[in-house]
This record gives sequence, C-alpha cells and structure tokens, in this order.
Amino acid sequence: MPFPNVEQPEIIMLSDTVRLRKYDGNYEIGLPWYQDPEVFPNSEGILDDRKVLDLKYVQEMYEWLDENGELYFIEVRENDVFISIGDITIKPENPPIAIGGDRYRGKGMGTLVMKAVIERLKNVRI
Repeated sequence: MPFPNVEQPEIIMLSDTVRLRKYDGNYEIGLPWYQDPEVFPNSEGILDDRKVLDLKYVQEMYEWLDENGELYFIEVRENDVFISIGDITIKPENPPIAIGGDRYRGKGMGTLVMKAVIERLKNVRI
C-alpha cells in the first residue's frame, strides 16, 4: 500500500467520458500501448534500444508500479462502454503515464489525468 491507511478507490471519475479504474492484474491490456515505439520513452522518460517490449516486461513493470503507487487504467467511454486506453500510477514522485494510440494523444487527456493525480496526492499526503 503506497499510502499508509488510505484505501485506493476502484474508480475515479474525471468527466462523464473519462475515468481511472484501479489496476486489476490484467497486465495484458497494456501490451499494445507499450509496443507503440512512442509510448515507452515518452511515458517513462527512458530511451531504450528495444523497439518492442514483451509481455513479461509489461507484467513486471505493472507489478512494480502497483506495489509502489496506485496503478490505474485510463478509460474513455465509447458507445456507452468504457475502454482502456492507457495507464497512470499515482505516486509522490514522477507519476508515469502512458496513453496508447495516436487517437487519444494530443487531445488534453494527459492534462486531465495529471490534474486528477495532483488532487489525489493532495488528499492522501500527511
């Protein structure tokens, strides 16, 4: 538990069409995002020679993030169903964010999510 005596919410609504959903162990959902050559270096700030990350890497990364922060999938509502399009880990330093697919990047999604991260951190800090 990254924030002692603080329960991680299952859902954090950011708008009518965007929400954060608590990580449920389904690391496979993130593989397509991290196979996008723009996502890994932009989300982690790490330049890496690997052009494609494998499922084991994503699994280990999600396990670490889940142990060291509040890991959420970023979801958008499309046709009355929420679909996962990225992830965010709420932690006091350097919260990593990944938004998969060009369709969702450059539209203010990251700004909306990071504002929620800041509010969450304000609420859990002692």
